[in-house]
Amino acid sequence: EPIAVDKFEDYMEDFNPSNPITVKEAGFAIHPHFPEFGASVDGLTSDGGILEIKCRGRLAHLQQFVIIDKLNKGESATATELLKVAHHQRQWGMYCTGAAHSYFVAYTDDLPIDAGGLLVKRFERDEELIIEMGYKAVQARDLIPELVKRYKEAIENTK
Repeated sequence: EPIAVDKFEDYMEDFNPSNPITVKEAGFAIHPHFPEFGASVDGLTSDGGILEIKCRGRLAHLQQFVIIDKLNKGESATATELLKVAHHQRQWGMYCTGAAHSYFVAYTDDLPIDAGGLLVKRFERDEELIIEMGYKAVQARDLIPELVKRYKEAIENTK
């Protein structure tokens, strides 16, 4: 991932030399309103976004490339295809950090950069999905005490 960050920054500098985007290491971001929720993001970008990096082998990398190419052409991608490029993970990261957008970066050293070894795609927040995920997270959080109780009872019954 550190190599992918360097490649992303180089790409963004080539894309906009007068105002290149830089990345700050992020680690685990705790949600500002729900401290029991958080997200592990791969970086915070200097333009108010987050970075999500996937470093995979050649075949998985090329599959991501095809999905992103569909999106760039305005074609729809199935939910399964979007999950393959970490759509929900990016949206959750934006929810927890308050970021306005995210960059999906796919990098493989199995291909030269000019032959598709680096893929960068910017995604905007999907407020509808973020609200839905937040609602489901709160529901899940509220179930935890009951699940812990059942677990403890199950262990007691096996003794």
